[in-house]
Amino acid sequence: MRSRRSPNQYVSPERSNNAQQQLESRLAYNPLSQYEFDSNGNDHNLIHSPTNVIDINNTNNNDNSNNNISRCGYRIYRARWLMLFYLSLLNLLSDWAGLSVAPIATLTSRAYNSQDGEGDNSGYYNNNQQQQYQQQATTTMYIQPETLVTIFLVASSVGTALEPWILSRLGLRRTIVFGAFCNMVGSLVKSGGLPPITALTVSSFHHGMYGKFALYFGFFLVGFAQPLFQCTPALLSASWFPEEERTLATSIALNSNQIGVGCAFIVGALYVQSPSQIVNYFSLLSVFSILAFVGTALQLDD
Repeated sequence: MRSRRSPNQYVSPERSNNAQQQLESRLAYNPLSQYEFDSNGNDHNLIHSPTNVIDINNTNNNDNSNNNISRCGYRIYRARWLMLFYLSLLNLLSDWAGLSVAPIATLTSRAYNSQDGEGDNSGYYNNNQQQQYQQQATTTMYIQPETLVTIFLVASSVGTALEPWILSRLGLRRTIVFGAFCNMVGSLVKSGGLPPITALTVSSFHHGMYGKFALYFGFFLVGFAQPLFQCTPALLSASWFPEEERTLATSIALNSNQIGVGCAFIVGALYVQSPSQIVNYFSLLSVFSILAFVGTALQLDD
């Protein structure tokens, strides 16, 4: 009876050596090649990382650290979810702060109209501050919430136009940190500090011409910072997430804007019941923006 020969016996040694040399040349040209052959001609699926090469066909390799390496050859870090959290939080706060006056337009008009005795913030201050308020109330100040939202949207358009230039100059991390700083400063200016903490409160920003311009400038800064968060999720996803998670990460960061809009209408309508609560509401947003800036500055990375 004739015995069957192995297929390798039909290949001449010269032809086998040429094939091996061609394979080695391809691997040298493309260090991220996923396949390699051993001395017996068996193919092994390999993952090439910047530090090592891992054979995922080797069932004896039980190192848990290998789970953090994607099939595309890059190491994956769990901190990517923390980066996504900060960017999503900043996106949420930007829309929340920018549209905070939309559901409480009437109360905002009464709160910042010095000719309306019923709706001003005089009940918020103590006796000395109330006397100072009455002295400055002669200056007519009338704020239209629609104007504040318009300023926010115009500033957002300006930031959108400048975002590519800022990103090219500062890079991803410093661009987001710069946006978080602008959002924090804008929130602090429009709330006049951090009331009800008297030592951290600028009472002149709550009425009169100073209060009017403080609101305008605060909403402008918040709007200017928005594109620095809204236009960067795709870049952060490409820097931190593997290919199969980038769509999810980008969607989470972008949809946080819609959650911020919902918070502006739900929290604003439920929390603010009188004009005197407007300042405290703005102060709450300032606290959130401070926490977001500090966390971003300390923990966000490229």
